[in-house]
Parts: sequence; structure tokens; C-alpha cells
Amino acid sequence: MDDLTKTPAETTGGSVIADADSGKALPRRLYSKKELAATLGKSTRTIDSWMSQGIIPYFRIAHSVLFDTDEVLAQLRRNHHIGPRT
Repeated sequence: MDDLTKTPAETTGGSVIADADSGKALPRRLYSKKELAATLGKSTRTIDSWMSQGIIPYFRIAHSVLFDTDEVLAQLRRNHHIGPRT
């Protein structure tokens, strides 16, 4: 069974984080740009823009770019308002 078909607790050995906006549990693993964009409800162009502006942390390994959801969400929470629009 691959990580995409496992529950978050199975993927992380019980370590699960929750997205502040949706309360949706996100497994601790590395996401591709496309996966991160889908998870956050943003386009890959937005992710590219955030990367070039230094808004979100990422790992570049050869030609791949990967994101740790814990680090991305923590960075967004530290530096940007996350919550319902008023």
C-alpha cells in the first residue's frame, strides 16, 4: 500500500498535523509541488511565486522540489494571517 492510500496516522506512525483553515489532517511527509498546491487549494503558479519570494520553505533535490507540510504551515502561520476572511 503506498502513502497516498494510507490514512495520515498510518503514514506518519501516528503523527498527524491539522490545517488551521479546514481542520483537515495532513500526514507528515514530503509533498510534491502539485500535491502541495492541491492540499492548500492553490495553483502551482502560486506555489512557484511563494517559492521565489521566500514565503515557503522547500527542498530541491536534483530536478525535484519537495515540501515538508509541517514547515510550510509553520512558516505561513508565523508570517501570514491564516484564518477565515472577515
